[in-house]
Amino acid sequence: MQRIISPNDHMYSGGVLPNFVCKGAFNAMYVNGQRIYDDSHFQDHRDCNVPVQVYWRDVHHDIGFVDEISSSYIKMNNIFYSRKQFTFVSRPGY
Repeated sequence: MQRIISPNDHMYSGGVLPNFVCKGAFNAMYVNGQRIYDDSHFQDHRDCNVPVQVYWRDVHHDIGFVDEISSSYIKMNNIFYSRKQFTFVSRPGY
């Protein structure tokens, strides 16, 4: 099965669009700065060890690797981030 996640909603600067492709049971492609929100997005990042940046409103709060995923929070760097209160952004190559 192949799954390509398009960069519908992304935040990037300088017009640079680096991406990653994680091969396994599927192929997933994310663009640097792409917002991630779905369980499968977080699972892909955890499985492929791709960093995720955390924003509180429009301010950078943290960056790290996904440790745990639930319907209400994402655990990174031993901190539980509410999926409703924070924005999560893909940062391949960081």
